[in-house]
Amino acid sequence: MEVIPVVDNSRQEIFLEEARLKLRRGKEHLHILEMEARKFWDADPYSLVHERDGQEFPNLLRFKLTKPIPQHSWGLILGDAVHNIRSALDYIVWRLAGSDLTDRTSQFPICVTEHEWNSGYWKFLKRPIHADAIAYIKTLQPYTRPDPKRAKLRILQELDARDKHKLITMTQSITRASYIGGSGQILIPYDAVEKPLHDGAVIIEYADPPEAAMNMEFQFSFRIIHERGLISDTEDFEVLPGLHKIAVAVEIIIDNFERMITVDPTWIPS
Repeated sequence: MEVIPVVDNSRQEIFLEEARLKLRRGKEHLHILEMEARKFWDADPYSLVHERDGQEFPNLLRFKLTKPIPQHSWGLILGDAVHNIRSALDYIVWRLAGSDLTDRTSQFPICVTEHEWNSGYWKFLKRPIHADAIAYIKTLQPYTRPDPKRAKLRILQELDARDKHKLITMTQSITRASYIGGSGQILIPYDAVEKPLHDGAVIIEYADPPEAAMNMEFQFSFRIIHERGLISDTEDFEVLPGLHKIAVAVEIIIDNFERMITVDPTWIPS
């Protein structure tokens, strides 16, 4: 579990304005994506289709998506959000390295292994930064976490790298049928209530007459998940809650740097 200290933000923040502006812009993109997703799901882009398969319960009710998720437009919005949140961290190091407008190399290192930190750390900086700042940055590295692959900064780094080489892809998914109710002789498959539902999933199986299904009531809850492999080949990464948590973690990092720079202004070169 990542533990990032919480600090008091009641004071005036003056040192890392650029980082905060980048983070704010990233949050704005997340809000836009949230609004676009809500609009999409509110339009009910699905239907329930009756089929027969000749088994003990000869009638099936399948979940069918009638409109594909807008992958390209959502992927572009998500990419902008990720890049701005990642850039907020780079602006911290840029300030610590002297705020040189010609500085194109200083960036916030995110290392999954200790070897990566030891061998590649110095390439991220145009000029040395305060030793205490380096020490704090080191404590934030994914390799210091019990499970580096799940570390928020590692996920942020991976999403940003993917966006540079291809459009970030997402998969629409229903967490599960949040409510199935009614009467009649029916069978509810285990997957219908315990796993995310995908296009073509069987919601219920029922005996004759088919009209029995007409008395059923269904409610679905929706979410957007990232393509598999970000965390593992079997685990989903929920896009909006996941990115909001990452944005909060980055904001806390900025807050902590603000506090420490306030205590020791020599962290920022004159």
